[in-house]
Amino acid sequence: MKVILNKIFVREFYRRQSGFFLFIFLVFFGVIAPSMQLAYHYALILGMLQAPAFLALVGLAWLGYAEKCHRFVTDSLAAPEYGFLYKLAGLPRGRIYGHFLRIQVLLLLPVWGYALIVAAVGWHRRSYGAVLWVMLYVALLILLGAARYAWRLAHPARGQGVASTRASSSRRNVAYWSVLPMGYCSTVAGRWRTCQCAGTGRCRCR
Repeated sequence: MKVILNKIFVREFYRRQSGFFLFIFLVFFGVIAPSMQLAYHYALILGMLQAPAFLALVGLAWLGYAEKCHRFVTDSLAAPEYGFLYKLAGLPRGRIYGHFLRIQVLLLLPVWGYALIVAAVGWHRRSYGAVLWVMLYVALLILLGAARYAWRLAHPARGQGVASTRASSSRRNVAYWSVLPMGYCSTVAGRWRTCQCAGTGRCRCR
């Protein structure tokens, strides 16, 4: 299941946003000489730590990125080809949230990765208030983002089909293979096989 969710949400998100990340890379690394990279980014981080308005502006940028991730995940859940994902609604809520929490952590990797660097510099500079704000803010982006995904799975938008609505309202234990799409490849005893899995949880492999 982790492999399927990573392919649908994480790998596809980074593939589609490759142009966006290339632009960010050019802005923050391409216009500065390599010998000045460390000094440039250190000055940026000091500006965040010393100017609350600048830090708030960075926080808005991180929030915008989190919203970009949210739109992608919700659009993917609404896509007809991923309708089988609504069978996840039959899993325990804690397990559903755990799946989406892991997805959100991977999607927000650029944010919390840079936030850790900011926090490390802030700790070294004894800017403990700014460090606390950064870490709590990023943690909220991750935790609340995962909660929003889980809520969307449990409350599909109108027009996404009766089947998905029924699946989201069903609170029963389901086998993990019952949420696999048609044609999913599995491995048994080290040999790859192509399986067709029905909603009943039965799969035919060849």
